[in-house]
Amino acid sequence: MTLQQQIDRLVAHQAAEWYETLRLGNERQHPEFIRWVSESPRHMEAFLAIASEASAMRTIFAGKAFDLGDLLKQVSPDTLPLPATHATPSLAAHVQHKRWQWPTAIAACLVATVTALWFGLNSGQDIETAIGEQRVVPLADGSVLNLNALSRVEVRLSKHARDIELTHGEVLFKVAADKARPFRVHTPNAVVQAVGTQFNVYVRPDGNATVSVVEGKVQILPSTGTTGTHEIWTAGQEAQIAKAGTVERNEGANINDAVAWQRRKLIFKRTSLENIAAEFNRYNKAMRLRVDQVPPGTFIFSGAFDADDPGSLADLLAREPDLTVQRTEHEIVIRRR
Repeated sequence: MTLQQQIDRLVAHQAAEWYETLRLGNERQHPEFIRWVSESPRHMEAFLAIASEASAMRTIFAGKAFDLGDLLKQVSPDTLPLPATHATPSLAAHVQHKRWQWPTAIAACLVATVTALWFGLNSGQDIETAIGEQRVVPLADGSVLNLNALSRVEVRLSKHARDIELTHGEVLFKVAADKARPFRVHTPNAVVQAVGTQFNVYVRPDGNATVSVVEGKVQILPSTGTTGTHEIWTAGQEAQIAKAGTVERNEGANINDAVAWQRRKLIFKRTSLENIAAEFNRYNKAMRLRVDQVPPGTFIFSGAFDADDPGSLADLLAREPDLTVQRTEHEIVIRRR
């Protein structure tokens, strides 16, 4: 199953859950529903599609469990009103009226709301993930952000540009082609501009960043005043952006390893012990790794691990003659012997 198919299934499932929640008349959930449906026109489309097909729809609206028109007005004041339901003389006429009127109303609402979302509510959006959380976020332009744990982006979409600021963490970007609006990812020390592509950007806590191109091409623009050329990077290539802003090519890059985090896999190649522990801690809140009294860079390891299993790393380190491993209920402490 492709990433887009996974996203479509997730959105459809969420839309069905929201329909059921609103059907039960839980008004306290309305603000959260408005937030969700405002994230993307795809959310609106999925919700309206389910509402139009639900067999109990007319009963729900008649019973005032929730008013779809009012809810849509909260999303966009430009949303067209739903037409009123009129009494019908027979069951046959009732069915015919239902089949014609609601899809027409839905189409009208969708056009107006999508337009408002594209250049209005969805023009600014801050997205953040917690420890262990991974999140797929479709944008109004059709692009998709796949955020890894402990990541934060600020999305700014306008009629002329699409700017994403990645303040920290890791995101896989699947960019929808739009020649009129460049798609730019701003890291602390460089700008990555897409050319209809899919690429991964990881801004580490130390300020260094890695750009891995999965498909298509990107252009990396170092910050003003730093050295480096504005060269094009193609699929299979990886760039290292230093904290100072310089950009270098990683000749030994493996792009599959760079995006293995989507399968919650951690792959390390000659990585320091303290950085390995930090990576595990991005995914695990209940069991933390702590490197104590070990000078940075003293121990270097390579290997592949399940991100949700820090115990596997502890088992490996326990066999190291120069290290001791102590386990408590919520922590694994690693010390130099």
